[in-house]
Amino acid sequence: MKIKRRDFLKGAVVTGAAVATAGVLSVAENAEAAKGERWAMVIDLDRCIGCKACAIACKTEFETRLGVFKSQVIYNEHGEFPKAQRDILPWLCNHCDNPPCVPVCPVDPVDAEFKGVKFKKRATYKRP
Repeated sequence: MKIKRRDFLKGAVVTGAAVATAGVLSVAENAEAAKGERWAMVIDLDRCIGCKACAIACKTEFETRLGVFKSQVIYNEHGEFPKAQRDILPWLCNHCDNPPCVPVCPVDPVDAEFKGVKFKKRATYKRP
């Protein structure tokens, strides 16, 4: 069976319209979700031990492909022996409402909530 050019073009237009409509609906849903309150995450760098548990938990939760991390821990070494120092900088995405990186922190993590946080004394993570 041979398809006529006119029928092919009609099908292509209908398919294109369906795909475009689905994309617009998806964007509209994301815009609605973005209107809500968003919280930032504050990390006490003096308490972070650089264990990378936060980065591993994030990678496991979101099943990112090999070699890709949404969160990571950066080490910055400076100075000369015997006064060499290493700074630890956890770099987190701050996108989650229930972040998998918070409960795995071994340094007295904080419990994150949707509308705020129950702050624990001397917590490493804080989401004000």
